[in-house]
This record gives sequence, structure tokens and C-alpha cells, in this order.
Amino acid sequence: MTRVNPQFDAPKGLARVAVSGAAWTTAQTILNKFATLVAMYIIALQLSPDEFGMAVLTLSIVSFLVVLPPLAVSDLMILDQIDISERARLGQRLALRVGVITTIAIVALSPIIASSYSKYSFGVLVGLIMVVSLRPTSEAFAVGPLSRLRVGSRYRAIAIIDGSAQFLATLIMVSLGFLGAGALSLVLPQVIAVTVRAICYRLSLRRDKRNFQDQDAIRSGTGMNGLTFRHLLALGSAQYIHNIMFSLPVLVLG
Repeated sequence: MTRVNPQFDAPKGLARVAVSGAAWTTAQTILNKFATLVAMYIIALQLSPDEFGMAVLTLSIVSFLVVLPPLAVSDLMILDQIDISERARLGQRLALRVGVITTIAIVALSPIIASSYSKYSFGVLVGLIMVVSLRPTSEAFAVGPLSRLRVGSRYRAIAIIDGSAQFLATLIMVSLGFLGAGALSLVLPQVIAVTVRAICYRLSLRRDKRNFQDQDAIRSGTGMNGLTFRHLLALGSAQYIHNIMFSLPVLVLG
């Protein structure tokens, strides 16, 4: 017999889920902002201006090159909660294609881009760009599990995972700074945080596998309506415009 999640029984239940999700997300964001602020102050004392500038430039370059963020696939999948199990599988494959192609493109373009910034070491900048190029592929692995968690209103689990992963990245950033890793101190932790989140999303789903099977049974019966590259392009373009508004000034100043 199929069990119905009581969170979806009434508007009041949905309201409680929304408020709880917002509270957990806000709490983890605020706490990590304070942790990052302290960490950035420490890192600023450890890195030279050139190292700091190279790290910020690297992150901006990759943001500019990621035209279709793989995580946009997650937004696409939860627009229609019917047959989320099938959507998660197909969406995961779509996200992986986008992520891997993006990573390969960034690696291929890294020497050309690095040669445009003669102020910085060519070899170091190429290496940094290649490290951050792994981020789109790591994000792609998180798409399926994250979508299922969002559809299941597991906002507390998402907030705890995101907050813990970012806090771990902050600790690694400070540690690398003290070890003299230079610009890599700001670049590598970002990739690690995304990878840890993807792993933890999957582990969280395994713990709650039975609940998600029940919800999939409730919502099954419809195919992948709307999960097309055209819709992904529309959603991804909006996110891309948002990203380049922040990264473009850094690229020009660099």
C-alpha cells in the first residue's frame, strides 16, 4: 500500500515545510558567511596580492566559461514533480553530458586564456583553471540526488549538507593558506566542496530510500515532459547572465 507524505496533505503542511526549509537554509548561509569572513581575513594575511588576484581571476574565468550550469538541470526537473525517479535518471545523464563537455572545453581553452594575462605565471594560471574546470562535472553528479531531495522537501538535509561541505572547504582553505599553497588555497576548496555535497546527497538518499520509493509511486505515470535541451538553455542562460555580471569586471581588470 502506498503511503502519502503528510507534508503534502494540506496547505498548512506545505507552509510548514516552506518555513522550515527557509529557516534551515538561512541559518546555514549566515553561519558560513561568518566562517568565510574569518577565513578570508586569515587567507589575506597569508597570500600575496598577486596570488589572491590570480585565484579570484581563475574563479571568474571559469564562471564566464560555464555557459550552461549543470545544476540548472535540477531546476528543470522539479518544475513537474511527476515521475521524479525517471526524471532523475534522465536529468542526471543530461547534466553529466553538459558538465563533462564544459570541463573538456575549459581545459582546452585554458592555455589560450592564460596567455592573455601576462601579469601572472602562465603555467600556474593554466593549472588553476584546470583544477576549477572539474567543478561543472562534480556539480553534474549532484543533480539527480539533489532533485530528489528537493522534491521530497528534504530542505533540512540539503542545508546541513551544504553548510557542512562549505565549512569543510573553509577549513581546507585556511590550512592550505598556512601550508603556503598560494592561489590554490582559494581554488581547490571550491571543487572539494562541490564533490563532498554530491557524495553526501547520495548517501542521504540511501538512508531514506523507502520514503522516496513511495513518493515515486504516487507521482508515476507521466514521462519526461519538458526535459529538453531547449528548456535547459533558457534556464541556464538566465543563470549565466547572473554569473557574468559579477565575473566580467574581474576579467577586464585582470
